[in-house]
Order: sequence, then C-alpha cells, then structure tokens
Amino acid sequence: MKPSEQVRAVAIFRWGGPAGSGVLTAAGGIAQREGWVVRMESESGRIGLGEATPLSELRGGVTGQATLEALRAARDFGRPSLDDEEAVGGWLSHFDGLAKAARFGFETALLDLLAQSRSWSLAQLLSPSSASELYCTHLLGALADATLEARAQAAKERGYRALKLKLGPCDLEQASERLRRLRDVVGADMRLRVDCNGALSGDQFEALLPALLSAEIEFVEEPCALEPGSEARRRDWAAAGLRLFVDESLTLLGPVAMESPSVCGVVLKPSLLGGLMPARALARTARERGLEVVVSHAFEGPIALAAMRELACALQPGDLPQGLDEHAGLASFTNAAPTASPVMRAFAGPGLGATDPTQGLTEVERWTF
Repeated sequence: MKPSEQVRAVAIFRWGGPAGSGVLTAAGGIAQREGWVVRMESESGRIGLGEATPLSELRGGVTGQATLEALRAARDFGRPSLDDEEAVGGWLSHFDGLAKAARFGFETALLDLLAQSRSWSLAQLLSPSSASELYCTHLLGALADATLEARAQAAKERGYRALKLKLGPCDLEQASERLRRLRDVVGADMRLRVDCNGALSGDQFEALLPALLSAEIEFVEEPCALEPGSEARRRDWAAAGLRLFVDESLTLLGPVAMESPSVCGVVLKPSLLGGLMPARALARTARERGLEVVVSHAFEGPIALAAMRELACALQPGDLPQGLDEHAGLASFTNAAPTASPVMRAFAGPGLGATDPTQGLTEVERWTF
C-alpha cells in the first residue's frame, strides 16, 4: 500500500481589515473583519488553504485573540495525517474546547490537501454525489435601510430567487409598512427570509409576527434568545404559520437545538460550528428529522466562502437557495468587488480551488515537520 502524503510545513498569516457598510447582524454593523490564513504545504509541494475568521458579535462567537491562541496551539499537536477523513478528524480533536474558527481553518487546509491528493474536488471528497451548482440568497441588509426596495428590485432583475433581511428592535408600525412595500416590489414568487440573530425579546418578536406572516416570509432565523417559556411561545408561533430555523442556537446547544417540534430547518455556519465535517454531521441529523438545511457564511473571506460552497454542493440542496452569495465583508480581504450571482458552481478541479492570498501578508507563525 502506498504511504499517504505528509504535511511538511504550516504557516499562519494575518488577514483582513475594515469592514464595509453592508457587514451587519440584526443588532448593528460590524467595523472589522479580521482573521488568519492557514497555509499547509505537503511533501510533494501541494498547498492547502484554510481560513480562521471569528465573529465575536454573534452569540456563540469567539474573539480574535482566542482564535489566534488556538491556531498557535496547533504547533504542539504533532504532525497531522493525510491518510483519510478519519485521520484528519482524529488530529483535529486536539482543538476540542478551543476556538472553533481555528479548527475550521486547519480542517479546510487539510481537506484541501486530501482532496488534491485524490484528484477530487473538496465537494466530491465530502460527498461523491455532490451537486455541480446551487442557488444563492441575496442579503439585502437591515429592514430600516432607505434603499431596501430599490436594491430588492435590482436583485430580482439579476435573477435572485431569495432575499434575506436583518431585523432587530424596531418601530412596529414602520416595520409592518416596510415589509408590505417590500413584498409588493418583489412579487409573490420571491422567497423572503428574515434573520433576527436572537436580537429580539419574545414580546418584541410576537408583536412583529402578524406583519411577518402577512408579508409571507419563508422562514425566520433565530427570532429571539432562549428565555423562560420560549418553547411554548415557539409552538404558538408555529401554529400561527411561522417557519422557524435555528442558527446560533446550534453553536450553543448542538443537535439539541433542532429537537423542538417548532423548528423547520437549520442554518449551518461552519466556522462557528468547528468545520465542514461537524456541519455535515449536523446536516445529516437535521435531514433525518425532516428539517431543511441551509449553509451560510458569517462574513468570512474568500477561502472560507469557497469551502462553505463546496460543503453546500456536497449536501445537494436542490432548489433551496443557500446563504453563500458574495457579500460586503469580502472587501476586508481583497480589493476585488464582490461579484454577486444567484447561481454558484462548484469548483471543477482538485481540492478547494481557492487562490493563495499570502503574498504580502504578515506571517505570524511558521513551523515544519
């Protein structure tokens, strides 16, 4: 049996900068998107790339300092194996209890190398029956944005089938009117999604529920943080017609978050869940429960976005749009403007297919085996 290829060097580079105006959660804007590139070189000279870009502004997120400490800790984990997925997962178990964004960065780089060594795309490595393309949701931004209707109309004309809004604490009457106008602009066939990032109280969300139902919102992500009595409320909202998807709750609770009968689907952010393989496992559990699965970014850079797109293709989403459109946060990592498109195609070559951005970046760690 031919021995597997080995990793011979690891380097970590600082990456990112000021965020664009469209980088926001339901609670407000995000000023910086900064992270690290994980660059692994194999004995044959192949390069595997990963990205660790934490988002502390979300529930369950971690700080940049914690992520960097976890990345540096990997120096003491020994030489990673490229035998197969199981061997990669075994090495990654050293990250248990550490920043999940760091685990995601190393996992992506290792799977990139493993896929290249087998002449498979990363999507094919994750699932031999992966899809070749998928539909993307376009993030419109905050409901209060004055340009919302114009941007929604432009997205519709570009061929998007789904649009997403960020909704935090707001004036009930104004929110109801904006939702009504938005539905009028995009028409009955457009999927409208709302993400609250858990920023509302149960009372605040309940007051908004009639307006959301009237606007025929496809589903709502994380309407509010878990509170005493929140499960009973969720059942009432589901009975009224609300379709609830969990997102940050998965980071905090794991599979338990999808046990509620009021949950219709999950939104998977691999960088918050510890990687592509943990996200894939959650997707399988969700589908066994009859839930829909959406893969989404957390405003990471292009390496992470490429990896998440490969995961989404591996999960074969069919015509369910995924949260993987190019986004404003990419401006923090590259001078290129986002080239948003309603359809994304999987990488056709071996590995991840991401461009190595490390030339000119500041190297913060390097070690060899």
